[in-house]
Amino acid sequence: MRRILALLAPLVLGAAAAQPVQAQNALHMELFGPGLLASANYERVVADRFSARVGIGWLPGFDSGDLLLAPVMANVLLGGGPHRLEAGGGIVMVYALNRGIEEDLSVPARGFRRPFAAGTLAYRLEPATGEFEGGIIRLGVTPLLFDEKVVTSFSASAGIYTYVLRRHRR
Repeated sequence: MRRILALLAPLVLGAAAAQPVQAQNALHMELFGPGLLASANYERVVADRFSARVGIGWLPGFDSGDLLLAPVMANVLLGGGPHRLEAGGGIVMVYALNRGIEEDLSVPARGFRRPFAAGTLAYRLEPATGEFEGGIIRLGVTPLLFDEKVVTSFSASAGIYTYVLRRHRR
């Protein structure tokens, strides 16, 4: 019996590995989240419980000019079905695009600024059927840590899911 299992195991495991796996990707716009004013985000859901996202945001007229922000976040998705709770955190990279009028001349005109930490606690609606099928709506609270000061904002985002089939490995 062991010999038969030893001979069949590679065939069964190989067939299972050759089948394509469905992965979820989301594109969404967010207001007042880690991108501060507004950001466009790409999210990848992994193993139905975890997601990673990256975004790009722009904040005009801030202190020394316009800022470009890039949130990089990791989240845990709790619950099932279309209603879920999202909790996570990450870092936001900051880049100054130009220099405005400023008294402190020690601040460089362009370049990277100190990144800051961001968190997420959000209600997430992912309807499987109906008018918003394939969509995502998020409403949440976003704590931001700037130089040992915590600022909390409310965030809202809406977007669409796209489904991509990964090619099987050989």
